[in-house]
Amino acid sequence: MPYDYFTPLAEQGLSEFSNLELNMLTAEYGQRVRVVLQNGLNFQDESEAHPFHMHGGDYWVLGRGQGIFDPEKDMEKLNFENPPLQSTTSVLPFGWTVIEFLADNPGFWLLHCHIGLHSAMGMGLVIAIAPEMIPDIPGNHHICGEVTVNKVLKRNNCEARRPIIHLE
Repeated sequence: MPYDYFTPLAEQGLSEFSNLELNMLTAEYGQRVRVVLQNGLNFQDESEAHPFHMHGGDYWVLGRGQGIFDPEKDMEKLNFENPPLQSTTSVLPFGWTVIEFLADNPGFWLLHCHIGLHSAMGMGLVIAIAPEMIPDIPGNHHICGEVTVNKVLKRNNCEARRPIIHLE
């Protein structure tokens, strides 16, 4: 059965995936962080490609390979001399990709599969870079929940309209 990208997870009987907690990694300011993205099997015992994207900065793609990453033998395959700098890369079916980034942008940044359903199912990682360096929110700044689409529409005398999407 293929994934239904247009129906909410709960309506597909997959509500156990709609409230997954994200994994978190904390990095100190200026630290170089290396991450191995290991691909596995999906629910149908198949493997598929995953485009992984990182917010808050770019990373170097040090290498990729097939099977399970083995630091004893696969480290020598990595490119430390001139790796490409990217914000999105593929993790191939039944494979691995090693990325590395410099933690120099304080904040909470998401590293995730760019396929929406996969992200919703928890295929992501929050990277907390130097959280102690993040300034407090100014007292006059709106916070989550204070600004909603309906409040903005009401203030501008507009109605919320459900978008119409035609699929053939």
